[in-house]
Amino acid sequence: DSYNKLVETFKVQIEAGIPFSEADRALLVKQRDLVMESQQALDEGPNSEQAASIVNNAAAQEQANEAENARVLTVQQPSASIGQDDLNG
Repeated sequence: DSYNKLVETFKVQIEAGIPFSEADRALLVKQRDLVMESQQALDEGPNSEQAASIVNNAAAQEQANEAENARVLTVQQPSASIGQDDLNG
């Protein structure tokens, strides 16, 4: 939006007969570069809703992993003394 307003301002300036200077051109190029860099950063990453979903999914997966690990740990392990009663008897 700011970039578009800047472009419109320069159009009005030129229509009014005020020359478009090298400093004006440099400012316009810098603003365009900022817009492009910002857009690339937005396009590369998730938006806030997607980021929240990723975090929630990761937390749910971690909870599921912890529950599975707890279940595995509660399975009764065989005793090391099984069968020794017969040998001592």
